Amino acid sequence: MTDDRVFSKKHAPLEPWWDRLLVVLIERGAHRTVEAFAPGLSYGEIEPILAASGIAPGTVSGQILNLFRCSNGFKEGHWTRLFPDVDLLSLQDMISVRKMMLEVVGVRSGYPSYAGYPAYGFVPEYIPFAERDGYLLVTDMRAGSSWGEVLKYDKVSADEDPTKWTSLTYMFDELIAAIANGSEFDGWTADVIDGELTWDLEGGP
Repeated sequence: MTDDRVFSKKHAPLEPWWDRLLVVLIERGAHRTVEAFAPGLSYGEIEPILAASGIAPGTVSGQILNLFRCSNGFKEGHWTRLFPDVDLLSLQDMISVRKMMLEVVGVRSGYPSYAGYPAYGFVPEYIPFAERDGYLLVTDMRAGSSWGEVLKYDKVSADEDPTKWTSLTYMFDELIAAIANGSEFDGWTADVIDGELTWDLEGGP
């Protein structure tokens, strides 16, 4: 793949990938999973929520901003496993989780200013979009060529996990392929049971 194509995919709007995901889920019969997603928010709805939270302007941008325009988490009273071991967050959930992580394990200064380098703690430029019990998926919004990279963060090893994706679009490519074709996604394989997407750990019972 040429550098231009990599750049284009890395910075492309996420909406076409989200639409492909929904199509694949429907084709696999996971209609309950699709029905669980809350509608996305408009820019006009997102901006005042971010401003009220105190998050610096421009911190939530690019594909992570697109994600909240695609879906604002789950509808009230609904839940589904889009990802194997973490749960999709709404915009307000993202703000709450980010605030909690900064308060508990936040690193405010002295960490690398460029994306792609471990900070050994949670930094303000990490924007979570999925979480469960202290395990997160975040986008790294620090400056540099790895801006927008998706990484795993957990309460044990912080941001030292080597599992990374170049951007949300690259991660969604793997996720969509796993759902459509049964290929592996981060050590898990997808199945659909009673209209819901489920995940089995590779090598598990």
